[in-house]
Amino acid sequence: MPSVKKMLTVACAALGVVTVAACGSGDDRVAEDSPYYGSLSELEAASDYALRISVTDVEASVVDGAAWDVVHCDVLASDPSFSDEAVTLEIPADTGTAESVEMASGGEYAIFVRVSDDGDVFLTSADQGVFPVSDGVAGSSDAGTFSLGDAASRLGLSE
Repeated sequence: MPSVKKMLTVACAALGVVTVAACGSGDDRVAEDSPYYGSLSELEAASDYALRISVTDVEASVVDGAAWDVVHCDVLASDPSFSDEAVTLEIPADTGTAESVEMASGGEYAIFVRVSDDGDVFLTSADQGVFPVSDGVAGSSDAGTFSLGDAASRLGLSE
């Protein structure tokens, strides 16, 4: 199946609109054009920020015939310091592939992102870089490749 670029938009409260992107294809364990990280250290090295977010609302949307989730979030913590207090993520609706992830209203997550020279923000990895949080304890990502490790304490979480 040919590669399909999926755009995720993050509207930041203080900075306007920034773009988050994930590229992917098919339903392979790791998409051919998607990076695969063998460790938390590799994921962190590829990321500019780790954010702890709380999802305040999720709205279903359709863009060019594709299902998307508009996810409104508060930023609870970051490493290093991230200037925005709230973000809105537009992510492909969860299809169970490596390029999608489900984020539920009322849920809390630790996510890894990078920022381009133009200020665009990119989700580092949908399946490896989004960790659900429950009662202050970080769970594993969809891929379950590795735990949040010492990044958990930097975001005020237990592992």
